[in-house]
Amino acid sequence: MKIKVFLIMLIFCLVISQTVIADSSEGFTLFIMDQVSLQEIIQTKTPNIDHLINQGAVGLMNARTSGSLTPPDTYLSIGAGRRANSDKIGNNNFNVQSGKVKIINNKFSQLITANMNGRYSAYPGALGEQLEKANKQIAVIGNSDYYGKDGKYHLGREVALIGFNEEGEIPFGDIGPKMVQSNSAYSKNLLTDQDYLLKKFNEYRSKVDLIIVESGDTARIEKKRELINEDKFEGLKETAIKRVDKLLGKLLTKIDLTQERIMIVIPTPSDEAQQKGRKLNLTVLAGSGVKHGLLTSSTTKRSGIITNLDIAPTVLTLLGIKEDSSKLIGNFLGSIKDKKPLAKLRRLDNEINKTFTWRPLLIKGFILLQIITLGLAAVVILAKKRVTPILKKMAEYLLLTLLAIPIFLLFFTYFVKINIYLIITLFLLFSSGMAYLLRQYFDHELVPILLLANLVSFLLVFDLWSGARLIKTSVLGYSPVIGARYYGIGNEFMGLLIGAVLIGITGIFDYFSSFKQWEDYILLLFFVLVVVTIGHLQLGANFGGLLTSLAAFGFTYGLIKGYLFNFRKILVIIILIGLLAGSLVIYDALSPKYESTHIGRTIRLIKVNGFSVIAKIASRKLKMNLKLLRWTIWTKVIIAFIIILAIMFRYPVGVVKNIIDDYSYLRYGFGGVICGSIVTMLVNDSGVVATATLLLYPVIAFVYLVIRRIEI
Repeated sequence: MKIKVFLIMLIFCLVISQTVIADSSEGFTLFIMDQVSLQEIIQTKTPNIDHLINQGAVGLMNARTSGSLTPPDTYLSIGAGRRANSDKIGNNNFNVQSGKVKIINNKFSQLITANMNGRYSAYPGALGEQLEKANKQIAVIGNSDYYGKDGKYHLGREVALIGFNEEGEIPFGDIGPKMVQSNSAYSKNLLTDQDYLLKKFNEYRSKVDLIIVESGDTARIEKKRELINEDKFEGLKETAIKRVDKLLGKLLTKIDLTQERIMIVIPTPSDEAQQKGRKLNLTVLAGSGVKHGLLTSSTTKRSGIITNLDIAPTVLTLLGIKEDSSKLIGNFLGSIKDKKPLAKLRRLDNEINKTFTWRPLLIKGFILLQIITLGLAAVVILAKKRVTPILKKMAEYLLLTLLAIPIFLLFFTYFVKINIYLIITLFLLFSSGMAYLLRQYFDHELVPILLLANLVSFLLVFDLWSGARLIKTSVLGYSPVIGARYYGIGNEFMGLLIGAVLIGITGIFDYFSSFKQWEDYILLLFFVLVVVTIGHLQLGANFGGLLTSLAAFGFTYGLIKGYLFNFRKILVIIILIGLLAGSLVIYDALSPKYESTHIGRTIRLIKVNGFSVIAKIASRKLKMNLKLLRWTIWTKVIIAFIIILAIMFRYPVGVVKNIIDDYSYLRYGFGGVICGSIVTMLVNDSGVVATATLLLYPVIAFVYLVIRRIEI
């Protein structure tokens, strides 16, 4: 009898647990309010949005696409789960009066073909297709139709691009003209008919698993921006946000957040926000199982920062569907607890914005200082008999200042709250002060170089092993706004680290001759440490940097050991590097999706789309490097490096030879620099930038040594 009771209770518990799981996978609302900035939401009274923020998790979303940062590209990228481009077909979406589907795009196959052959091999309709395969139903309601400046009726049906399947069809929904109503008092514009939208929401609610709602009014007023004066526009935009919040409140009366989930998504930044560099959009996820705090994603590995590629995987996962990772490269959104997530998000947004907008000024200023200093050095070298001691010393101080500046650029996050011009002043004062002290208190010409090179190397390695907090927020790091990288080490600091290590470590043996007996241990220890730091998936995660460091350090070690680099040995080295890199690629590809990096995602792309993916990547990298060679200011500093090296190897006679004879290990380090520069140019999509930073410490150090030895 007891056994029977136990079995009955066990079965009952299993049924209950299964019911809970089933309930947790039902009911998801994707609420779209486009072209609204975080600042506008904070400044506007929005009680219903605030309610969800206080219950759920928030994050800043990168909205980058394969095309422009405008609808419909931003909408299509969400539905494709990859960066996509809709061209002019994206708004060709209509209601159908009869048949099994309610919404179609009769040119959707053209969108698929164009994007599959595009830069990111995006597959429009990926979200709708996977919902269909899992027998989950979807409905899309609402639009952002508007009257243009020509007085004609224009379609704003981008929202359908999120929900289409691969045939360009949606089984339920309404995006037609009944979703809007005229209101002449509202800047002679259309408004979302909230009563009709709510009617359709109630109609489809029991029939579908996912409802995508286009609120419409904020996007609609943005499309009229150029027709309205600025003062009036601000008032109309505030009214539109309040209307959208009111619509959200009406929907929330129908949604049980203890059983269901709702996500507020802003696909596109507003025009004003983009002009100010604020291109990250607020995203809110609330409902069953969502912790109050910040959204997290394995795509970015940064709390509070997500991407538009994460939306589709999150919808599928929360509906109990195993996503097809071959088509969707984003990751499921999680959340971590935080008592004041909106305040933290606001601080994060301000910090990212300042780093992004101040970056061009600081980087261009740094490069300009390099070019001016190298120009002054060239004058000292070529006109040594007519140069005053003061000018020579000024050149020495400026050269050491250039080696000190990256240290303070790394600590940019501690200066972000002050004025940009004050930051520039402080950086110059601190760097020149450090240069002055090193030049004054150390007589040996190598000591200032070794201290600065090894200090920046230590700081970069330490920062990567402790979460890369400094690199993430530095102007020489990477920006979530650009979205090319969110974690690890970017090409700027990667090149800087390799160049600094090659000079800093090899120079130690020239200064401390007693260390030569342990050269194998010291070289292998530091070279392996830096290679692992740059290439490890949980640290630097920079595959191009891994190849560059292996080549540069391997070549340097070979020169030190006196190896003769004939064709056979070079081939063996290439094979060994290939095997090491290949093992990392295999490891990454076999890792769970949420742990893998862009390398693993590339392998999954190759599995689905074939080796044509490699050709696309190679083509994209080549085009990027050619573009950078032509337009980026980094090219100018590389040219300046080449010119100064050419001058030094001709003038002054004998000085360069004496330096090479005195510092044989440093000479080997320069050999590794040349090898690394060639490799990084070939394997990185921003190889020009990596080459410029890789050459910085070696070239400036070399010029400094030459200037020190010139007698005037």
